[in-house]
Amino acid sequence: MTALRWIARHWYLPALAVLAGVAFFFGAKTRPGVALRRELTAIDAGEAARLSAIEKGKDLANSEIDAAHIETILALSDAESVKAETLRRDPARRVRFLTRVAERRADDPI
Repeated sequence: MTALRWIARHWYLPALAVLAGVAFFFGAKTRPGVALRRELTAIDAGEAARLSAIEKGKDLANSEIDAAHIETILALSDAESVKAETLRRDPARRVRFLTRVAERRADDPI
């Protein structure tokens, strides 16, 4: 009986605990570690593309990027497609852009 009286008087404390648990569970994508891991993935892809452009030339590096990110390129909106084409001069920036777009789309539930 005492526990029920306590809950009746302090009903907001269990509600806050439940809300904190729900916020923690659904906020996993916005934690700094997840964002940092995504950014490091994009940076690593950019560095690999930069090395490929140095060794093989920009045209061959861009064709390798096209082959690796074909699904992402086909799913780009008009504005993103224009940006990807303008980044063709710098393969490292282009692959970082495509990697970030692919990661955003993978996290999107729709």
